Amino acid sequence: MTDLKQEIARILPFLRRYARALTGAQATGDALIREALQALAGGGARLDPARDLKPQLYALVHAAADGLSTETAPEDDSGFKARLGALPAAPRRALLLSVLEGLSRAETATILGTDVDTVGAWLAQAHDELAAQPSARVLVIEDEPIIALHITEIVRDAGHEVIGNATRKSEAVALATEHRPDLVLADIQLDDGSTGIEAAQEILESLDVPVVFVTAFPERLLTGERMEPTYLVAKPFDPETLVVTMAQALFHHPGR
Repeated sequence: MTDLKQEIARILPFLRRYARALTGAQATGDALIREALQALAGGGARLDPARDLKPQLYALVHAAADGLSTETAPEDDSGFKARLGALPAAPRRALLLSVLEGLSRAETATILGTDVDTVGAWLAQAHDELAAQPSARVLVIEDEPIIALHITEIVRDAGHEVIGNATRKSEAVALATEHRPDLVLADIQLDDGSTGIEAAQEILESLDVPVVFVTAFPERLLTGERMEPTYLVAKPFDPETLVVTMAQALFHHPGR
């Protein structure tokens, strides 16, 4: 039992990341995790220690998402009901599991209760949806020039516009105020000693915009001990991971 708990604890930060990307909000995603863990604790769901636990835990998150009611809404999430109604359909879920979480098609099929061929069809459909997504105006906050250039190329190749790159918090806030981007991509550590989180918090005081954080240690930001990012991409990152995360962030903020 101790080994099982330790393995769940090891996977938990990645479940948090997935649940938040799935729902588009920290509070809603964490509510899914609570529901899944409570189902385990109450005997409403079981894990088979003889099988890989990771797909089983992701399946529990989906079961919680499909069974969650507005009665369990977090007090700080007034858009809880709307977010439940906007949960991604199977193709986008398959894309998130495959690209964001790095799961195989066989694992994704197990989680979604289908077969590998269907997962392949769903992934093709999801990629078509990505290609049809409207262009967005993106602010990049990154103090490493080579990484900033790489991110800029990925953003532009995905059909979006980069409105500027900031290396300091003050510069990021000024660019956001002037250009009002549709999306912000932020590194955690900046060259003036500030953080991308601090920059994003100040930007969000006057602008409702999704923020994707890029960090080498995403699990360190998903402890459940404080206000935390909704979207996280781990360094070094695969371009498709960044593109899919951007798409998911924009998916949950359609009013732009």
